[in-house]
Amino acid sequence: MDRIVEGKARIYSYKSEKISSEMPVFYNPVMTENRTISIIIARSFFSRPIRALFPLAASGIRPIRFILEGVDLKEVYINDLNPRAVGLIKKNIKLNRIDNSNITITREDARILMLKERNFDYVDIDPFGAPNPFIEPALNAVKHKGLLAVTATDLSSLAGSYPSTCKWKYWAIPIRNHLKHEAGLRILIRKIQLIAAQHEKALIPILCYYSKHYYRCFFQVLKSKNKALRIINNHRYLKYNPDTSYELIDEQCGNTYGPLWAGLLGDRETLRRAVDLSGEYEDKNISRLLSLMLEDVSLNIPFFYDTSALLSAGVIEKQPRIDSVINALRENKFHAFRTIFSSTGFKTNARIRDIKRILSQLLV
Repeated sequence: MDRIVEGKARIYSYKSEKISSEMPVFYNPVMTENRTISIIIARSFFSRPIRALFPLAASGIRPIRFILEGVDLKEVYINDLNPRAVGLIKKNIKLNRIDNSNITITREDARILMLKERNFDYVDIDPFGAPNPFIEPALNAVKHKGLLAVTATDLSSLAGSYPSTCKWKYWAIPIRNHLKHEAGLRILIRKIQLIAAQHEKALIPILCYYSKHYYRCFFQVLKSKNKALRIINNHRYLKYNPDTSYELIDEQCGNTYGPLWAGLLGDRETLRRAVDLSGEYEDKNISRLLSLMLEDVSLNIPFFYDTSALLSAGVIEKQPRIDSVINALRENKFHAFRTIFSSTGFKTNARIRDIKRILSQLLV
């Protein structure tokens, strides 16, 4: 067992060269970013003390960091089914000298716990793999106007490597090209929203993003039939054309993918506060990700173009620098900005014919 420092927390946990669910107690250092962003969003979204539930806590690093890093918590439930994890959680709470008077530690199946315990302001679902088995119980546990956080790491199905798996897991057809990660994220959002709609609940994206090897979604949960219906009415199909252009349509036809969420990937005011708070952490990648998502939400341009894809399709003869493309589009009075979904991608309100014209001038 190793002693690990992450954020303001110190914990005992197990390190492994290969991250696996077979670890005695699961700890993934690569998900430090995920945990940091979760803290930033919780602090940005809530302006009052909250009740929080961590049903898949493993070593306890996530709730311990929430406690130590400024989230105003009036009550915390920390749970894991693994008895070694529960023992480690207690040990780590002592190590950090945390007052446990408002902490409840349990050892139960996460799904059963969430069906029994209710009225949480914040519920965090961070499983190994697909989150599907935990969504419906989590919706039972989170209260009206609360925040539901969900991680998915099964990108192979959502991003198109295994389309048949995506069909039965997420009820959608994935795309396997440069748009795969934005499409995969939007397919995930739509699936979770449909499960909520069955219970007359609307899930409003507060921040949904892709990074490294995972998708992460934060939803405000609203108990409302009408709002749930409006959410469903914003589920569309992605139609992809051979010249790398795309459009969102209402019905399935040739070269269509989805259905998927066609709306905003976040809440502008929450993201503004999150960008400001990110300065407390010496992590430029997190600040950049949140800043790009704020720009994405502010302009609300679903999907993007990619210089590599444009080159492969023969739309352009050589690949320009992405910053040059963005500057050229802006000089022509179009909105344009980078995207988190591709290092060579850009979002713009320009049509494909305008992009061709501007890039042909740029590449002379």
